[in-house]
Amino acid sequence: RSGDHIGKTGIEAQYDSYLRGRAGLAQMRVDSLGNQTSPIVLRREATPGYALRLTLDMRLQRAAEDALQYGINLAHQNEHWAANGGAIVALDPRDGAVLAMASAPTFKPSVFVGRVDAKKLRALYDEGANNPLFNRATAGQYPPGSTWKPVTALAGMQEHVFSPYESLQCTPFATFGLDRQRFRNWNPYVNRPMTLPEALAVARQLASALGAVGLL
Repeated sequence: RSGDHIGKTGIEAQYDSYLRGRAGLAQMRVDSLGNQTSPIVLRREATPGYALRLTLDMRLQRAAEDALQYGINLAHQNEHWAANGGAIVALDPRDGAVLAMASAPTFKPSVFVGRVDAKKLRALYDEGANNPLFNRATAGQYPPGSTWKPVTALAGMQEHVFSPYESLQCTPFATFGLDRQRFRNWNPYVNRPMTLPEALAVARQLASALGAVGLL
């Protein structure tokens, strides 16, 4: 209803129906001029909303934000000027709880509180593709890349598809699925057997090399 405070984005929007509660209802009579002619009668008690406790660890959150800014500054010092943003998400492996979530560049939420300064808001939108209002941790779409390889490897070992030190042929491409989708190897010239530790090490070396030249 008009005048209600509602969650616009993020946690507040997702759990708005739980946080909102239910408004109370009171009635009174007035005359044609709007003057009260009867006492206020409470028809329905107001019900407060539920409390919501986040899983964020404040110290880990601060460390994530500091590390993210440190990485951007370090990239700039090495003349990688395109490294102007990034994201960090730390999850508890036991239950998937979000312990830290940081996105850069960021902004002070206080710019939206009280009387809004148009100049400060305009500055947020003037950043173009590096807009601070874009949360890279929740809205960014990025390929998982090599971070998914340990998960795939663990699943394969759990299902006894291969053992950790069994050699598998690394080929220029591989075909999977009913639709016979073809996946290309990053190295089209490799065609030799590799153990799992060796394959993960080679993938890590590739990521480091591409990161060093600013391709990742």
